[in-house]
Amino acid sequence: MKNYISENISYLVTKMRGSQDDLGSIFDLKRGTINTYISKKAQPKIETIQKICDYFEISIDAFINTSLEENDGGKITKKDSTLNDVNTSGNEQFAKELQLRDDLIAFYKEKVERLEKSNSENENEDMLFKMVKEIHHITLRNDIKQSISDSTKKDLPEKSV
Repeated sequence: MKNYISENISYLVTKMRGSQDDLGSIFDLKRGTINTYISKKAQPKIETIQKICDYFEISIDAFINTSLEENDGGKITKKDSTLNDVNTSGNEQFAKELQLRDDLIAFYKEKVERLEKSNSENENEDMLFKMVKEIHHITLRNDIKQSISDSTKKDLPEKSV
């Protein structure tokens, strides 16, 4: 019996107008993992299938045994296995897509904040390193001046009064 897991994962990536990274980030999976599912090199764990089906409100049976693309995103089979009115179904799909978009925006905002924080910490470390280096140079310069001053005093004859 044929299963449609790889085709359906590929379809969901396309449907959400995102990348494999985007889909993977929702379920804490790496891009390479999503790629192995799509290329049929591996099958997702049942827990992953459950998460995907819950998130997209698709029955596990429909996700595994039918083409979501041919079924228009699984709108025909819902968790409760009842058919919804086309208008309601369209609104629900739109709401899901909006939620997905909001999730992606939140994900990227968090990522940008982490990068900015990381850059800020790196800049602070660079500034601290420069300050320590400057202090070291000033200390060396003062030590050299003091040494020259001390040696000059030793070389000069003392004046008699």
